[in-house]
Amino acid sequence: METSLSSSDPLSPVEQTYTSLIQQYLAVHCLDNATFYAERLYAHTTSTGAQQQQQPSSSSSHALYLLALCYYRQGQPQRSKSVLEQQNEACLHGLASSEILYLKALCCYELDEYALAEEALLRQVRQECRKGSHLDTTSMNEYIVNTSPCPIPNGAVGVQLLAKVCAKSNRKHRAIVYYKMSLNLDPFLWTSWEALCDHGVADLPSSEEVFGVEAISINEAVVEEAATQLPPTTPHIPSSSKDHNRHAPLSTGGVSSMNGILAAQTPDVSTHHSLQARTLAFTSGGGGNPTNNNNTTNTAIFETPNLTPIAKNDEQSFLLANTKSVAVQRARKVVFRDYYQPSPDVHQPKSSSMERSDNKPRSLFWSGLSSDHKLSTSHNKKLIFTSEQKATASASTANTPARPSAPTMPTVHVNHNPMIPPKTSKKVATMDNRNAIDEDDNHDDDNDENKNEAVNTVLQLLCLLGTAQWHLGQFHSKKAIECYQQLPGNHYDTGWVMNQVGKAYFAMADYSNAIRALQVMEQIEPHRMEGLQVLSTALWQTKREVELSHLAQRVTDFDRLSPQVWCVVGNCFSLQKEHETALVFFRRSIQLDRTLPYSHTLSGHEYFANEDLEKAIACFRDAIAADERHYNAWYGLGAVYYRQEKFDLAEYHFHKACTINPQSSVLICHLGMAQNANNKPYESLETLSEINSPQANYQRSLVYQQLERYEEALRELRLVNDAAPREAQIHFAMGRLHQRLGRPQKAMRYFLDALDLDPKDTNLIKSAMEKMEDPQASCEEELSAF
Repeated sequence: METSLSSSDPLSPVEQTYTSLIQQYLAVHCLDNATFYAERLYAHTTSTGAQQQQQPSSSSSHALYLLALCYYRQGQPQRSKSVLEQQNEACLHGLASSEILYLKALCCYELDEYALAEEALLRQVRQECRKGSHLDTTSMNEYIVNTSPCPIPNGAVGVQLLAKVCAKSNRKHRAIVYYKMSLNLDPFLWTSWEALCDHGVADLPSSEEVFGVEAISINEAVVEEAATQLPPTTPHIPSSSKDHNRHAPLSTGGVSSMNGILAAQTPDVSTHHSLQARTLAFTSGGGGNPTNNNNTTNTAIFETPNLTPIAKNDEQSFLLANTKSVAVQRARKVVFRDYYQPSPDVHQPKSSSMERSDNKPRSLFWSGLSSDHKLSTSHNKKLIFTSEQKATASASTANTPARPSAPTMPTVHVNHNPMIPPKTSKKVATMDNRNAIDEDDNHDDDNDENKNEAVNTVLQLLCLLGTAQWHLGQFHSKKAIECYQQLPGNHYDTGWVMNQVGKAYFAMADYSNAIRALQVMEQIEPHRMEGLQVLSTALWQTKREVELSHLAQRVTDFDRLSPQVWCVVGNCFSLQKEHETALVFFRRSIQLDRTLPYSHTLSGHEYFANEDLEKAIACFRDAIAADERHYNAWYGLGAVYYRQEKFDLAEYHFHKACTINPQSSVLICHLGMAQNANNKPYESLETLSEINSPQANYQRSLVYQQLERYEEALRELRLVNDAAPREAQIHFAMGRLHQRLGRPQKAMRYFLDALDLDPKDTNLIKSAMEKMEDPQASCEEELSAF
């Protein structure tokens, strides 16, 4: 049976001295000194045990844990694990603590030894299973959730680590189960909810059920309070650019400049008016200067999002099926430090600061409030007043009845030493003590109410963030952005939220707004590296070479050990057509973090540009191995197979990418293109009918030409021409369609327009003009060659 080091036998004075030194030096991050004393403590306990010829004791386990912890804090998990393996003999005697097992599992996880990590975490649970009381998986899950204390080391955090182990060992289903269990035990484990959303779990309960409260909303009172602050300043919104995509078969025109984007004002995090500016700064379809600002009402801006409940899975109904009250109660236990066992490496406060006048222990979390912890001194001072002094004080107080005075006692001076008991009457002391206790209880009741309100406030914030995170994980980007826009200004105007908003716009292929959000993130938190790989890719898509070069220079000067930095540098060289140099920097990013799928995906695109398709396939597969929901890698594989004319495989991989991100018009367009190439024209038309973009119109025109529906094809090409009037390819295709429809004059006009727009392909256009007398001539080969 596992025991906790915090509840073990008392340490000797020498061991307490060593422990105090280790705790203090760990607290001030003096790791070398803490490690030195941890080694001395371990040597002391080992020699003492050898002299007494005893079995491994709790003091030796305590010393072993502190030594392994110091090694782990220094970034030496292999050394820490080697020290913890010396505890195997003690484990056989039942002296292994939950802290030791958890630390060992943590070291094994970082060393990619997932089987050993799982063994350490499930040690006690498997022992119970061997007894025959919990044999099947469902009952084992219920046993973990319902047993108190939790049989997994460190409770909910240990279950979360177990989920990470299962995820790394390609057991997604078990990982999802353990993530749900960890949230069931501790609603404040945001990273578990984030992991469930990243895994694309669609059958989650609503965030209101998980966190036990309703989401916060920006009500009228908050708006009225914000109205008393400084007036808003509308940031400069530059004109948007057209969307571009790698390997896209059609270019929709040039990219308009974004002068002034770096000089745009950072949202004022001190005023609530930035909430109004946020809805105007990001516009659907590319942006533009906001208009009719005065007509925008607060009710339209601060409308509460529709928090759609998510159906639960009946198979795991006991997971995350708590009532709201149970979730709030467990959250309060975590905040009040009543759930997790205190670790031996944490410096415990003095006992005097943890006691009330009625000998009720105070909560560790609120021990920092000075107004509550100076009562003992004030109580001692009250007890040494004499009856004469109290009668005088009572008489001088208006509307206060004086108590009957006690027999006259000698005057006793105020004693400033709380350790010496005052010499006063027992009656006076008893009355004063009762009054002090009553005042303390009333004060504690008010504090408890304030604490509960604070817990509910945090849970409400998590509820709204959880809803937005779920929508983002399901690639419901517009709904996610709406939820983020409901956050209070001090939370919305942060780097993390701007990163999430930028990713949402990027998933919709709205690169202009994605750049705007991520550049705001960079201005608010210049130290944040997460999200820069998305920003650099968006800059690559919009061909902003100067801004991308400036970003690469800045981040390389700031942090050369971040994998995202080298993704930025690689994209910078890729935009300059230096593919080999870009590959060098992408490989450097992979060396720093092999689990970052973006590095593998960008490497695959560079190999694709170099026509090295086999290496491109290998890179895209590595990205999928790191994150199977990384739709960019599935798109890359589809593009490679389409180039190899393996249209079945191309259709499969494009369809997989669309399944992950069904909101991307680029992915849907490429799926329709692959279906048409795979002799599925009607399925292609059905797929392309889901979106309305110039690229989709162009692909539909090709399908209609294949079906010999020339009028419909011409109608689609007119829509493309309206969006990109200077594309010679579109004019040439419209000329060929008029030629097939027997309209030589219109055909000649479009051929001449194409010749003016692109004089380099004179031979192709003149050849088509010479064949004007043969309207039934096929032009499919010419179109592909153009």
